[in-house]
Formats: sequence, C-alpha cells, structure tokens
Amino acid sequence: ERLLPRQGPWLGEEVPGSHGSPHSGEEVMLSDGSFTRIADPAAPMGEGPTRGWQRRLWGSASQAVREGKEQVVMVFSREGCPWCDRQVPVFRRAIMRRSASGIRTEQAPVLAEEGERPPAAAEASVGDGNACRGSACPPSNQAAFLASSAVASDDDVEGDTEAALDTGLMAAPLRVFVLDADELPDIAEFYSVQAYPTLLAWGAPGSAPLMAQGYLDDSAFDQLLRRSADSGST
Repeated sequence: ERLLPRQGPWLGEEVPGSHGSPHSGEEVMLSDGSFTRIADPAAPMGEGPTRGWQRRLWGSASQAVREGKEQVVMVFSREGCPWCDRQVPVFRRAIMRRSASGIRTEQAPVLAEEGERPPAAAEASVGDGNACRGSACPPSNQAAFLASSAVASDDDVEGDTEAALDTGLMAAPLRVFVLDADELPDIAEFYSVQAYPTLLAWGAPGSAPLMAQGYLDDSAFDQLLRRSADSGST
C-alpha cells in the first residue's frame, strides 16, 4: 500500500488560493525563537513562492518522511477554521521543545502572517464529535487517534523530567507541514481528509502514519507523537 502519493504534474497546477501568500507551508522556528511558515522551499529569502511551489513543498515533506531523520507531522487545515488556528501554538511549543540544537540561524522569509498570539490550549472535549468539518472544529479527545491502537496509560507522558530519556525519533527534531486542503486538494483527497484540523504523525520510514481528527491539546499531541514514533520501531 502506497503511503505517500507520487509526484505528479497536478502538484504544479495553479489552484484557488495558491496566489499571494499561501496558507500552506513548513512551520520553522528562527534563531530568535519566533516562527515563520515557508511555502516554497526553493524561494530566495525575502521573496514569495513561485509557480510549482506545491510540488516543492510536498517534495520536502515526503522526502523528510522517507529519510526518517526527523519526526514529521502533516496538519491538514483550512483558512477560517478556528480550531486549526488553536492547533498552531500546540505544535509550535512541541517544535521548540525538540529543536534546541536545530534552530535555523538564517532569517527565512515570512510567508504567513503571525497575527495575534493564539489563546491557550483548550481543555480536551469528552463529548461526541471529535471530527470537524468546514469551520466547525470542536476539540478532539485522546481517543481520536488511539481508536485503532492500544489506549495510552497515564504513565506514557511524564512531563519534562522524562524528556532526557527520549530516544529515536522522539529525540530528533520535529518538522510540521501545514497543508491547506484548498491549496493541495489532491493530497487531502489521497488521505481522505474530511475534518479540520486533521493530523498525520509519521514514524520510522515505511510505517503507516497515525491520524487524528480535530484539535489536540499539548498532552494529546505529545501522545500522538510518541505512538507514531513507536509504531515502526519494533
């Protein structure tokens, strides 16, 4: 079963929302601790993306998955989705925790507006409706991504005191690619994305990713990363 779609001419076609400053891109932490989202890995610094940026962005994401040197998370999102916006500070904090030795020293071009500081992570919902459609995006509970795997115990995440013990992918930098479903519709269709945000967390090369539909708080997001990192390690 193919886990990553092939590169194809469709990734170079112009689609609605692909002009100007795209919503899609890799979330990158700069040397001053701020974040920027880079849509076109090949664009010169200070310049916006050019035609074919979707192909290059997807090439960067899929190459990172295949190489397995960093853990990769793909976040399928849409503009105007409030819970997608709330997911941003969660994965930024995770990137920061795991990038002490891998901070970018160059000032990459800012291709997405930072906006106001997002609100603190909401409490995880214990009700129904973990998936969100359109802009109606309720928070997810932990069962969203554990439904097809063993339920994590409370001992799975022990906080910062356990961080020094992390090995393998959990000790590697975290790379997060935000993929707007309107800008990369074929990628979203390949993974049957119907809810926003939808997160794909990748483990070792060749292992299937774990999927979570709906917003995840810091604890649930960390468990998703650990489960996916462990999924291909045996």
